[in-house]
Amino acid sequence: MAAALGVVFFGVVDGMLLAVALSIAVTLQRMASPKIVELGQLRDTHDFVEATNPEARVDPRILVLRPSQPLFFANADTVTNSVVLQSGASAEARAIILSLEETASLDTTALDALVECDVRLKAAGKKLYLARVKQGMIDMLVRAGAKDLASKEIRHWSVAGAWDEAKLYVEGMPPKGEEN
Repeated sequence: MAAALGVVFFGVVDGMLLAVALSIAVTLQRMASPKIVELGQLRDTHDFVEATNPEARVDPRILVLRPSQPLFFANADTVTNSVVLQSGASAEARAIILSLEETASLDTTALDALVECDVRLKAAGKKLYLARVKQGMIDMLVRAGAKDLASKEIRHWSVAGAWDEAKLYVEGMPPKGEEN
Protein backbone atom coordinates (compact mmCIF):
# COMPACT_ATOMS: atom_id res chain seq x y z
CA MET A 1 0.00 0.00 0.00
CA ALA A 2 2.81 2.42 0.91
CA ALA A 3 4.56 1.63 -2.39
CA ALA A 4 1.44 2.31 -4.42
CA LEU A 5 0.70 5.59 -2.67
CA GLY A 6 4.35 6.61 -2.81
CA VAL A 7 4.49 5.98 -6.55
CA VAL A 8 1.26 7.93 -7.13
CA PHE A 9 2.38 10.96 -5.09
CA PHE A 10 6.20 10.96 -5.55
CA GLY A 11 6.93 9.04 -8.74
CA VAL A 12 8.33 5.55 -9.26
CA VAL A 13 11.83 5.85 -7.80
CA ASP A 14 10.98 8.11 -4.86
CA GLY A 15 7.81 6.14 -4.14
CA MET A 16 9.71 2.85 -4.01
CA LEU A 17 12.43 4.39 -1.81
CA LEU A 18 9.73 5.63 0.55
CA ALA A 19 8.19 2.14 0.69
CA VAL A 20 11.59 0.56 1.46
CA ALA A 21 12.28 3.13 4.18
CA LEU A 22 8.85 2.53 5.75
CA SER A 23 9.39 -1.25 5.64
CA ILE A 24 12.73 -0.92 7.41
CA ALA A 25 11.20 1.38 10.05
CA VAL A 26 8.33 -1.02 10.71
CA THR A 27 10.72 -3.99 10.99
CA LEU A 28 12.97 -2.13 13.44
CA GLN A 29 9.93 -1.05 15.47
CA ARG A 30 8.69 -4.65 15.67
CA MET A 31 12.12 -5.97 16.64
CA ALA A 32 12.65 -3.20 19.21
CA SER A 33 9.46 -4.15 21.07
CA PRO A 34 9.51 -7.93 21.39
CA LYS A 35 6.90 -9.89 23.23
CA ILE A 36 8.36 -11.80 26.21
CA VAL A 37 6.66 -15.19 26.44
CA GLU A 38 6.64 -17.41 29.52
CA LEU A 39 7.28 -21.07 28.69
CA GLY A 40 6.28 -24.27 30.44
CA GLN A 41 7.36 -27.86 29.99
CA LEU A 42 5.07 -29.90 27.75
CA ARG A 43 4.02 -32.79 29.98
CA ASP A 44 7.03 -35.03 30.62
CA THR A 45 8.91 -34.20 27.42
CA HIS A 46 11.96 -32.07 26.72
CA ASP A 47 9.78 -29.61 24.83
CA PHE A 48 8.79 -26.17 26.10
CA VAL A 49 5.75 -24.28 24.88
CA GLU A 50 3.94 -21.11 25.85
CA ALA A 51 2.76 -21.43 29.44
CA THR A 52 -0.79 -20.60 28.33
CA ASN A 53 -0.97 -24.04 26.68
CA PRO A 54 -3.17 -26.25 28.91
CA GLU A 55 -0.65 -29.09 28.63
CA ALA A 56 2.28 -26.92 29.78
CA ARG A 57 3.65 -27.64 33.25
CA VAL A 58 5.07 -24.67 35.15
CA ASP A 59 7.22 -24.86 38.27
CA PRO A 60 6.66 -21.59 40.20
CA ARG A 61 10.30 -21.74 41.39
CA ILE A 62 11.60 -21.61 37.79
CA LEU A 63 10.57 -18.85 35.39
CA VAL A 64 11.29 -19.60 31.72
CA LEU A 65 11.13 -16.61 29.38
CA ARG A 66 11.69 -16.24 25.63
CA PRO A 67 11.77 -12.94 23.71
CA SER A 68 10.01 -13.16 20.37
CA GLN A 69 12.80 -11.27 18.61
CA PRO A 70 16.61 -11.52 18.62
CA LEU A 71 18.36 -9.65 21.42
CA PHE A 72 20.21 -6.63 19.95
CA PHE A 73 20.99 -2.98 20.68
CA ALA A 74 17.48 -1.66 20.04
CA ASN A 75 15.70 -4.04 22.43
CA ALA A 76 18.32 -5.41 24.85
CA ASP A 77 17.49 -3.05 27.72
CA THR A 78 13.74 -3.50 27.22
CA VAL A 79 14.04 -7.30 27.22
CA THR A 80 16.35 -7.55 30.21
CA ASN A 81 14.32 -5.01 32.21
CA SER A 82 11.22 -7.07 31.46
CA VAL A 83 13.01 -10.24 32.64
CA VAL A 84 13.92 -8.55 35.93
CA LEU A 85 10.39 -7.16 36.37
CA GLN A 86 8.71 -10.48 35.61
CA SER A 87 11.03 -12.30 37.99
CA GLY A 88 10.27 -9.72 40.68
CA ALA A 89 6.55 -10.22 40.18
CA SER A 90 7.01 -13.93 40.85
CA ALA A 91 8.00 -14.14 44.52
CA GLU A 92 8.53 -17.91 44.36
CA ALA A 93 10.81 -17.83 41.30
CA ARG A 94 14.42 -18.42 42.32
CA ALA A 95 15.77 -19.48 38.92
CA ILE A 96 15.21 -17.53 35.71
CA ILE A 97 15.84 -19.16 32.34
CA LEU A 98 16.19 -16.82 29.38
CA SER A 99 15.82 -18.68 26.08
CA LEU A 100 17.89 -16.97 23.40
CA GLU A 101 16.81 -19.18 20.51
CA GLU A 102 16.02 -16.18 18.30
CA THR A 103 19.44 -14.62 18.96
CA ALA A 104 22.27 -15.71 16.66
CA SER A 105 24.91 -13.34 18.08
CA LEU A 106 25.30 -10.60 20.66
CA ASP A 107 26.28 -7.01 20.02
CA THR A 108 27.97 -5.07 22.82
CA THR A 109 24.73 -3.45 23.99
CA ALA A 110 23.00 -6.83 24.29
CA LEU A 111 26.04 -8.27 26.06
CA ASP A 112 26.12 -5.40 28.57
CA ALA A 113 22.37 -5.75 29.15
CA LEU A 114 22.72 -9.49 29.86
CA VAL A 115 25.55 -8.88 32.32
CA GLU A 116 23.52 -6.15 34.07
CA CYS A 117 20.46 -8.42 34.14
CA ASP A 118 22.52 -11.13 35.82
CA VAL A 119 23.79 -8.64 38.43
CA ARG A 120 20.27 -7.36 39.16
CA LEU A 121 18.85 -10.87 39.48
CA LYS A 122 21.67 -11.93 41.81
CA ALA A 123 20.98 -8.87 43.97
CA ALA A 124 17.35 -10.04 44.17
CA GLY A 125 18.47 -13.53 45.23
CA LYS A 126 17.67 -15.13 41.87
CA LYS A 127 19.88 -17.05 39.46
CA LEU A 128 19.94 -16.48 35.70
CA TYR A 129 20.35 -19.38 33.26
CA LEU A 130 20.77 -18.92 29.51
CA ALA A 131 19.26 -21.44 27.11
CA ARG A 132 19.68 -22.04 23.37
CA VAL A 133 23.04 -20.27 23.45
CA LYS A 134 25.07 -20.48 20.25
CA GLN A 135 28.84 -21.03 20.25
CA GLY A 136 29.55 -17.53 18.94
CA MET A 137 27.67 -16.06 21.89
CA ILE A 138 29.66 -18.21 24.32
CA ASP A 139 32.91 -17.04 22.73
CA MET A 140 31.82 -13.41 23.02
CA LEU A 141 30.82 -13.83 26.68
CA VAL A 142 34.26 -15.28 27.43
CA ARG A 143 36.10 -12.53 25.49
CA ALA A 144 34.07 -9.87 27.31
CA GLY A 145 34.97 -11.32 30.70
CA ALA A 146 31.44 -12.52 31.49
CA LYS A 147 32.79 -15.91 32.51
CA ASP A 148 29.90 -16.55 34.93
CA LEU A 149 27.36 -16.34 32.10
CA ALA A 150 29.60 -18.43 29.84
CA SER A 151 30.06 -21.21 32.40
CA LYS A 152 28.66 -24.66 31.64
CA GLU A 153 26.48 -24.39 34.74
CA ILE A 154 24.70 -21.26 33.44
CA ARG A 155 24.51 -21.56 29.66
CA HIS A 156 22.89 -24.46 27.88
CA TRP A 157 22.24 -25.63 24.34
CA SER A 158 18.58 -26.34 25.18
CA VAL A 159 15.83 -25.06 27.43
CA ALA A 160 15.49 -28.59 28.83
CA GLY A 161 19.16 -28.59 29.84
CA ALA A 162 18.79 -25.23 31.59
CA TRP A 163 15.58 -26.50 33.23
CA ASP A 164 17.36 -29.56 34.63
CA GLU A 165 20.17 -27.41 36.03
CA ALA A 166 17.73 -24.85 37.48
CA LYS A 167 15.72 -27.63 39.08
CA LEU A 168 18.85 -28.87 40.86
CA TYR A 169 19.50 -25.31 42.06
CA VAL A 170 16.01 -24.72 43.47
CA GLU A 171 16.09 -28.13 45.18
CA GLY A 172 19.44 -27.31 46.82
CA MET A 173 21.37 -29.96 44.88
CA PRO A 174 24.87 -29.41 43.45
CA PRO A 175 25.00 -28.42 39.78
CA LYS A 176 25.92 -30.87 37.06
CA GLY A 177 27.57 -28.10 35.12
CA GLU A 178 27.50 -30.12 31.93
CA GLU A 179 26.73 -28.82 28.50
CA ASN A 180 23.19 -29.85 27.74
